[in-house]
This record gives sequence, C-alpha cells and structure tokens, in this order.
Amino acid sequence: MSTQTVHDRPGTLPTRLVKTAGLFLALSMVAFAALNILANIFQHTFVMIVEGLIVGVPFLVAVGCAVGAVIATIVKHNRPTPV
Repeated sequence: MSTQTVHDRPGTLPTRLVKTAGLFLALSMVAFAALNILANIFQHTFVMIVEGLIVGVPFLVAVGCAVGAVIATIVKHNRPTPV
C-alpha cells in the first residue's frame, strides 16, 4: 500500500503553495467571467449572491496560499543553521 507524505512530493512548500494559489486564482477569474455573463442575462439578486460565493471562495483560498507561501519562505530563511 502506497501512502504519500509531504516529503514525497516534488518542490518546496512555498513552490507548491504558489502553484496552488495560481490555480485557484485562475479558477476564480474563469468563474467570475462565466458568472458575469450569466448575471447579465438573468439579472437576479440570487445570481449575484451565488456569483459572490462561487468567485469569492477560490479567491480567498488563493490569497491564503499566497500568504502561506510568503510565511513559509520567511520561516525557511530565518531558520538557524544546524551546527
């Protein structure tokens, strides 16, 4: 049985977080464009609320990943070297 750990994945933690942030930011932008077209067609308040939720959640995940990548990079550079 194969189980993957964090160390089995390629790349450093900041690199993976930046890639994840980019993925969710792109998803958020595509969802915004698609739902903006739908909102113009239907022009309902419900569509605007759903648009805010569908676009907002991936955007917040992207921001969280970007902040996590910055923090992981700062912690990595400030870690004391072993003697």
